[in-house]
Amino acid sequence: MANTLVLLGLPTFILVTGMIDDLRSKKIHNWLTLGLALLALVVVGIVGRWPGLQQGLFGGSLAFALCLPLFLGRIMGGGDLKLFTAFGFAADWQTVFWVLIYSFVWGALLGVFRAVISGKGLVLAKNTVALLSRKTDRGSLELQKIPYSVALFFGWLTHVSLVYGGR
Repeated sequence: MANTLVLLGLPTFILVTGMIDDLRSKKIHNWLTLGLALLALVVVGIVGRWPGLQQGLFGGSLAFALCLPLFLGRIMGGGDLKLFTAFGFAADWQTVFWVLIYSFVWGALLGVFRAVISGKGLVLAKNTVALLSRKTDRGSLELQKIPYSVALFFGWLTHVSLVYGGR
């Protein structure tokens, strides 16, 4: 029971809490990500003892390392980076990797959906063609922004359904 809470409940709580903050305020607050990271480390340390804490520290470090280039490239916001790092403290490295991969797919789908809904589908298509043909640089494009915490949460749901769905 306690392991299920750590395996599924804690990472879900972290992402849902961050996503709610992101959707309400259009940012993920530092106090929240710090609190979630500390909560993750304490719970993982209590339930998993030293091996669990080591796994959590590795998961959080990997999450940070994988997302830092995305942050530096202005693809992901700083709050999303910190939220995913807190998530990583509550997960193993394989989960961190796959949730990030699935979140890329969800981020693309959500971005296309938002562009179409907001009437900017044609702009998105033109930007895509321009980037693929290398006729423009990224700085001159009108970028479509989404709350990436939603893509992270959907990536987590995808991972959970694929790994635990058949059990």
